[in-house]
Amino acid sequence: MSLTHVKNMIGNLTIQSRLIFYFCLMGAILLGIGSVVLFEMNSAKDSLKTIYDDRLLALDQIMSIESLILQNRIAITASLVTPTPDIINLNIAKVEKNIVEIEKIWKAYMATYLTPEEKILAAKFVDDRNKLVTQGLSPAVAALRANDFKKTNRIVVEYIRPLYQPVGNDIKALGKLQLTVAKQEYDEIRSHYETIRNISIATAIIGLGLVLWVGFLLVRAIIRIAGDAREIIDRKNYEREILATRNQLQATLDAIPDLLFEIGLDGRLHSYHSPRVDLLVAPPEEILGRTAFEVLPADAAEIVMSALLEANDKGRSQGKQFELVLPQGKLWFELSVSRMPTELGQEPRFICLSRDITERKESEHELTRLGRVLDQSSNEIYVFDAQTLHFTMVNAGAQRNLGYSMDELKGMTVLDIKPNLTRGLFEQRISPLRLGKQDVVIYEAKNQRKDKSLYPIEIHLHLSAKESPPVFVAIIQDITERQKIECMKNEFISTVSHELRTPLTSIRGSLGLVAGGVAGELPPQAKMLVDIAHKNSERLILLVNDILDMEKIEAGKMDIQCKPVELMPLLHHALEANCAYGGQFNVSYELENDLPGIMVNVDANRLMQVLANLLSNAAKFTFAGDKVTVAVIVSGKRVRVAVKDHGSGISEQFRSQIFQKFAQGDSSDTRNKGGTGLGLAITRAIVEKMGGNIGFSSEPNVLTTFFIEFPIGEEIADSSFDKTEEKTKRILICEDDRLIAALLHFMLEQDGFVADIAYDTAQAKHMLDQSNYAAMTLDLALPDQDGITFIRQLRMEEKTARLPIVVVSARAIEGSLELNSEAYSVIDWIAKPIDKEQMVLAIRRAVGRFSGIRPRILHVEDDHDIFKVMHGLVGDMADLDHAGMLADARHLLDQCRYDLVILDLTLPDGSGQELLSILNGATPPIPVMVFSAREIEREEIQNVASVMVKSRTSDAQLLATLKRLIGVE
Repeated sequence: MSLTHVKNMIGNLTIQSRLIFYFCLMGAILLGIGSVVLFEMNSAKDSLKTIYDDRLLALDQIMSIESLILQNRIAITASLVTPTPDIINLNIAKVEKNIVEIEKIWKAYMATYLTPEEKILAAKFVDDRNKLVTQGLSPAVAALRANDFKKTNRIVVEYIRPLYQPVGNDIKALGKLQLTVAKQEYDEIRSHYETIRNISIATAIIGLGLVLWVGFLLVRAIIRIAGDAREIIDRKNYEREILATRNQLQATLDAIPDLLFEIGLDGRLHSYHSPRVDLLVAPPEEILGRTAFEVLPADAAEIVMSALLEANDKGRSQGKQFELVLPQGKLWFELSVSRMPTELGQEPRFICLSRDITERKESEHELTRLGRVLDQSSNEIYVFDAQTLHFTMVNAGAQRNLGYSMDELKGMTVLDIKPNLTRGLFEQRISPLRLGKQDVVIYEAKNQRKDKSLYPIEIHLHLSAKESPPVFVAIIQDITERQKIECMKNEFISTVSHELRTPLTSIRGSLGLVAGGVAGELPPQAKMLVDIAHKNSERLILLVNDILDMEKIEAGKMDIQCKPVELMPLLHHALEANCAYGGQFNVSYELENDLPGIMVNVDANRLMQVLANLLSNAAKFTFAGDKVTVAVIVSGKRVRVAVKDHGSGISEQFRSQIFQKFAQGDSSDTRNKGGTGLGLAITRAIVEKMGGNIGFSSEPNVLTTFFIEFPIGEEIADSSFDKTEEKTKRILICEDDRLIAALLHFMLEQDGFVADIAYDTAQAKHMLDQSNYAAMTLDLALPDQDGITFIRQLRMEEKTARLPIVVVSARAIEGSLELNSEAYSVIDWIAKPIDKEQMVLAIRRAVGRFSGIRPRILHVEDDHDIFKVMHGLVGDMADLDHAGMLADARHLLDQCRYDLVILDLTLPDGSGQELLSILNGATPPIPVMVFSAREIEREEIQNVASVMVKSRTSDAQLLATLKRLIGVE
């Protein structure tokens, strides 16, 4: 249909029909335009709703996550500030709940629409948050559960604090991006809305122009009224939606615990968004519109302005801190400043976040204080990994002493500062810690400094297995000075030992000889004076011995060699030996009962010292003319020896000190009982070292009892030989040829010996184990074992180590050459056929019986007075030669054959031990008795017949030992 035809049709209509047509056409046009406008307006509304759903809800989720993360950090810190079980459990539960809640909110956030930039930030946030949870929060929760607050502090400082910073930055960046994107989308939708509206108005104007033909004024009025009404409605709806958005944003800002300001580059505060008005220096209305310098102290304002300048240059500023004095006290704040997007030419504005970090600063201060305490410690403190042995913490004192910095030490292990220490040796040393058998291992070692110098240390090592990972804590003390002091003390003790004991031995020995009548009968008055001098020399010797004994006890060097012995003979001997001492106080000793056969595992010499101390104390403190009684009581598997006296007893106030050093009931200088106050302290140490115990009971002036107790030991298998040995010597013949064995047996019996025969080494070992023999003859060609090997085995056993052996063998010469370099104390090598006189002489020499031959003794002693005393003791039974130096002794040994050498270890030109190899290498070896002022351990010297200490040995003991060694009955 053509346009002309349409015009003709309209022209044929009436005016009324035309009006109706035009109104219908206008209505249709307006309906179409209205539909388009309504669609576009609804589209704009939906777009605004999308902003709300996609941006404002996401922003709320981000703020919630930030709040929960901050709550987790606060909960961990609160547990350290108030470490009670309830608070810790509550905070742990809160942290674990918040971690789950954060995961839930994050999933909801990731379900919203995100821009590519937001997705990148979200991925970074996930990585940073996972590090915070796995490396910080979870280990901290585990440490809190284990009540390991030190580790928790370390995790807070080393992990939570540094890991929280990137998480906070990611949250702030996401929030800022959400606000930026929301504003951009809002501006786009608003621009679109205005464009649609303008198009709609233009279309309506065009439509209205079409109907102007009918009634311009009426149509224009109707359209204008309708358009104005619609615009008002749309504006109201838009304003309502904007208000809801603003309220949502305000609620989000109110949930943030930090102070949030909008501030200009000049420091002027434009707005404040936070409910925390208690953290402001003044009410909000008083600070808004004013600059930082007008509301803050100058130093704090300077920090704020520096943060603004940094943010203006770099876009943001973080970490600047300042302190404010508020009514609730001094508080610390940390600033995070970000520049807001602005239009060109617009004054820059900044979002400033101010966070209260007072609790964090207090925690840092506490950690710093703890670090200073460790650094100021006089000890070196090391913490190192229990598996890798790498150092994790070393205090300042250790760093200074070693010469390494902490950075250098972190790359080192404990093996790097200890020379010659391998992983295997270290593991062997710390095995009690790993197995849980000990809490602490203490040992001495040496550390190596950076300059390779060494210094001695004492280590206290502890394994902290509850740490994750477990660590060793080593507290080390530099003992250089202590070792110097110990060395000085040892030198002093050595000086006291030699310079006092040697002259005292001469004095006592000489006085003992004079008092015994060696120099002839003394006048009564002179004899009294000599007796006084002799008694006081004994007293002085006891003082020196007590002091040296106490030093050995404190140094842990008291030599105790326990073995089963019968108790009663020791008691009888002790009573007999101390009878003369009791006589000085007109006191006698009495044994109440006799229980033969009781065996105790003790050192016989030390037990005699204990009994002498108890008996002498009882004699001193009982009344003259009274008796000191000794009782033996068996109770179960223990035996008690009780020493009783009826003296003045022990006062109540002194009983707690009775076993202490230098403790005396009357400690005044005028006490009349004598003594050093060390006797009972030494006695207790010896008794306890031998596995016994000591105690006492006292009723003053009635009865005082000191007792010692020991476990009852097993009896020695067969002591019948010991009784026989008192009358004669028993010899073991080890010979596989029965005729030769019978011949040897006959020869020995003819000379007064008792002999047993063993036909092989197995039988000989059994007989040596069952009985005690004075000597043994040995054939080297035995059926079950080579004789040389058998000798070596005997010397490895304690019981037969010093058994005199006379080799009687066709291979005697070859055997002598084979053992030539080994000191095995073979008395003589006799080749077959047997020379009776040579064999009997060798046996006599072995058992110390010379049948009228005068023994010859060499005394190696630099003190001539001691030699004179010794000559006075043994001059009537042996020939005594004197050597004052090692060179003299070597010369005499080359010239003469000696039956015994008395050896002092401290000589002007060296140590007497240098002669031992010569004496033991002689054929046969020469018996040696060490008689020296220096106390030595038996392990220090080998193949020595006897060791005696000057000032500890009475003349009677010395004489008895010499008689035994040279075979004088």
